[in-house]
Amino acid sequence: MRYEAIKEHILLTYNQVVGDERIVEVRMLNTAKHTVSGYYNDPYKLVQDIAPYIGENDIFITANPPKGALLARAANRLFPYAKQTTSDNDIETREWLIIDIDPARPAGVSATEGEKQAAVDLAHSIRQYLEEENGWTEPIVADSGNGIHLLYPIGLDNDKETSDLIAACLKALDFLFSNDQAKVDITTFNAARIIKLYGTIATKGDNTADRPHRQSYIISYPEEQYRTTVEQLKALAQHLPPSPEPPKNGAKEQNKVFDVDAFLARHKIAISSRGEWKGGTRWVLSSCPWNPEHTDHSAFVTQFPNGALAAGCHHNGCAGENWHTLRAKFEPELKNGKKKQGDSHEETQAETLIRLAEVVEFFHTPTEEGWATVPTGIHKRNLKINSRHFRSWLTKAYFDETGKPPSSEALNQAIAVIESKALFEGKEHKLYLRVAEYNGTFYYDLADKEGQVIEITPNGYQISQAPPPVFRRSANMVEQVVPARHGDILLLKKHLRSKTLWDEILLVVTIASYFIPNIAHPIIVTAGEKGAAKTTSMSFVRRIIDPASRDLFVLPKGEIDMVHILYNNYAPFFDNLEIITAMQSDMLCRAITGGGASKRALYTDMEDVILEFRNCISINGINVVATRSDLLDRSIINELERIPKHERKEERVVWQEFEADLPAILAGIFETVSKAMKLYPKVNLTSLPRMADYCRWGYAIAEVIGYGGERFLQAYENNLNRANDSVINDDSIAAVIVAFMRERTDWKGYVSQLLDELEQVALVEKISCKSERWPKRPHILTLRMKQVKSNLESVGIVFEHRKDKQGTIVELKKGTDSANSRTVKRKIAIDNRQNELAELFNEV
Repeated sequence: MRYEAIKEHILLTYNQVVGDERIVEVRMLNTAKHTVSGYYNDPYKLVQDIAPYIGENDIFITANPPKGALLARAANRLFPYAKQTTSDNDIETREWLIIDIDPARPAGVSATEGEKQAAVDLAHSIRQYLEEENGWTEPIVADSGNGIHLLYPIGLDNDKETSDLIAACLKALDFLFSNDQAKVDITTFNAARIIKLYGTIATKGDNTADRPHRQSYIISYPEEQYRTTVEQLKALAQHLPPSPEPPKNGAKEQNKVFDVDAFLARHKIAISSRGEWKGGTRWVLSSCPWNPEHTDHSAFVTQFPNGALAAGCHHNGCAGENWHTLRAKFEPELKNGKKKQGDSHEETQAETLIRLAEVVEFFHTPTEEGWATVPTGIHKRNLKINSRHFRSWLTKAYFDETGKPPSSEALNQAIAVIESKALFEGKEHKLYLRVAEYNGTFYYDLADKEGQVIEITPNGYQISQAPPPVFRRSANMVEQVVPARHGDILLLKKHLRSKTLWDEILLVVTIASYFIPNIAHPIIVTAGEKGAAKTTSMSFVRRIIDPASRDLFVLPKGEIDMVHILYNNYAPFFDNLEIITAMQSDMLCRAITGGGASKRALYTDMEDVILEFRNCISINGINVVATRSDLLDRSIINELERIPKHERKEERVVWQEFEADLPAILAGIFETVSKAMKLYPKVNLTSLPRMADYCRWGYAIAEVIGYGGERFLQAYENNLNRANDSVINDDSIAAVIVAFMRERTDWKGYVSQLLDELEQVALVEKISCKSERWPKRPHILTLRMKQVKSNLESVGIVFEHRKDKQGTIVELKKGTDSANSRTVKRKIAIDNRQNELAELFNEV
């Protein structure tokens, strides 16, 4: 980064945080000269002196102003091996409430982009709470390099009362908002607290690709600073609950720890946040269960490390409320898990299970399968009702309630009732796997425990936790990494070695297109000689699109196994193929365009339930394996070059380098798709091949990346010709007909006669007539000719069949300009103005 840019950020920090007519201590720890310190009232001299340390050491300043006399310790100069630095008693006034939000990560290292994003999200929640709900003014918001700082001006005396008040405020924010991913630092209450000198580089740990050193800087600051009042600080501090001595057995019932998550979900008590607190767990409630008017995060439940429970609300009107009154309010009939005395009806196990399931949101799919959205802490998960996972969830809920397992019969009875409720009372929702589209917005499921998805619009992308589409997950799916803040899609070239530029263009564009839902995507046929890293390259692409426990499959021979893989994987990739059967080719073609299979046909069930799927697929072998014309028309061939010996690396190293780039690759893809969404409405293509939607999206994507839409279409045209050559060379009937018409311009006769003629040509061309693919009867020849009709047309050979009284007549003709006929004729019309798309792209 340029020195001038760093200088501007540092001077901005001095102006906003330190101010005129005040001094500040600059401090560097653990340098070659141990602690280096200096006191400054000249910001330009400060910038000059610290320049050698920028990027080498973390550089800090005192947030609150030291007393003026301290300037004499080292006036506008740095002093190495410093023994004296600013103490709490050396601070003149308390100018700032410092809210330091750090992501959870190993000690001594910088944060990953995903870890840092957790701090960004938490800071946003805290600002929204303080400013929108409690009337606080705008703070200075700073990026510390690994986390976020919120600096609220307070202007208070430097005394014990102020320190205690600030400490209580930080502890209250920690209680209200800290979670497993990011926490509020409760130690920043002391007067002499040092903070990052914004503009300098955060250098914690080694500077690696996934945990880089970053520049700190001020993100935003108010035009005028208004102080937070003492009354506002005290109101915040009141949210810190008292710390009673936890009872020894307060929450243990029948030798088990009470499940607070299940209790809150069962009674639809909304949670604002959930996280660790004092070694246990705390839940901050969205509104007070005793008084719904208290909506300021005042109510809470805590569970101590020994399982004991406490609850309350900081408002005076709820002073007498506790865990016992909360439990009694929602479960008055229960005492230690039993019914009140005198209740003549003893609840059966099945009835208990059905009651426990009332917390669940039921729905059904268009194919009439019952599903449930079950609570898992503050998050939710969609489970098929008649599945092992839902049975396990319901069994656990029953055990948490009673301390005993339910019987199989009761469980079956309850699930039958619950499924009927889903089918006849629940809403209908279509289920999506990994990607979805809803009202013009694209969604990508990260498949993490928090239920996060990427939401992509023409204006950009963001992480969302409450998407309108309903996603299902399979056992093979694993969590995707959180994308980096900024990305580069062309990092793909670093890890995927396409042999030609045309191959590269098609591969990069196709990978980006795989994130676009509801269109047919071409199969990536990975080809190359031994040593071209085909399997590793396929694993990389699968990891980008649809990470899975088992990333590559063997192509199943049976339809049942094939459907199972296609239904449960958005991007099933098949490795080391040698031959593709007609059934396999047909299933792959159906998977590309969107298809389904009857559950009755597959499982001999009396009910006709359809399993629907639409997939992004890749296959590979030593040579091009997709020699079936119907499949090749829906494929792109990506040939890899052999890796030279001097460039080969250990697999562990190769994967480490790829995983380090993955967040940036994903961010680059999402940015590309977002910009392509803006271009797409302006792209109009005519005379398209089979994959029309893919070509239109590919044009827009190629424009965004910089390849250019025309070059993409040329690459795709080259690929079609290449695929066609593969069919002509490898399909016995196509090859023999080409040889048969080599010296002819036309031929006419019965199909039976043509079969005899072709067998003679096959002998001359040394093509076997004994293979399974060679037609043994005339009607099979008719069928096989139709399968390669488009391929023959591309080399100028056309034919037609018609019947007469004696049989089927076929007439073959060869065009006069076969070279031109091989070119895919297309016309590009972009609102009748070629430059309009270029102008729009510049705007994007």
